[in-house]
Amino acid sequence: MSSTPVRPKRLYLARRKPPLTREQFLARWRQHARLAMSFMARQSWENVTAYIHFDPVREASGIAGASDDYDAIGWIRFKDVEARKRHIQFAEARAVLEADEDEFFSARVNTTGMVVSETVLREGPSSGVTKFCFLKRKSELSLAEFDDHWKNEHAPLLLKAAPTMQRYVQNHPLPPEKGNAWGMGCDGVEESWFASLDELKKAHAEPAMRAVEEDRGRFVRECVVVIAQQAVLYPN
Repeated sequence: MSSTPVRPKRLYLARRKPPLTREQFLARWRQHARLAMSFMARQSWENVTAYIHFDPVREASGIAGASDDYDAIGWIRFKDVEARKRHIQFAEARAVLEADEDEFFSARVNTTGMVVSETVLREGPSSGVTKFCFLKRKSELSLAEFDDHWKNEHAPLLLKAAPTMQRYVQNHPLPPEKGNAWGMGCDGVEESWFASLDELKKAHAEPAMRAVEEDRGRFVRECVVVIAQQAVLYPN
């Protein structure tokens, strides 16, 4: 039986460079996206299937532990592993885009991101708002133990506790492309999709969510939460 081919997804979590306001940063980030997509077009879009910006929802600060410390979540999905390799071998694009990043990001996104393989545990619409959880495992757990608990014990609890959650995805880091670790420095990224911010609030106010949070404390030592709304710049 053949396995499903991996479609790598590059994720990053970033901050703006002072003294830019969030509004100025957002406009500049979209400008950067147009530059990035011009290079993707030069490759006839043979490598990339989706390019999405996620803008943090400021009204969500503090909801379900959401942080207000970040300004951007971006991701690019690739057709397959070979497509990812072709993408990063475009040296001209990399040089131009990194120089552009230096103008408005507090750090280059290759130091604040990683490439992952996603596991969809609840299929559903990728619309509305997304709760991202950037997870670091407890030091006594191996990565395999962390992954096993996250997928086989934690996910069923969360899925049962949040029946109105329309989509649920776990993102697992692929081997680093350079050095020994990814710049993002976490062990997994969780995406919980809800139709609206109100639906997310209602779901997290349910008593069953207490057991989910208690379980998370058994295998996660640090969790950065960002609630965001997507801007699809190139759809699959």
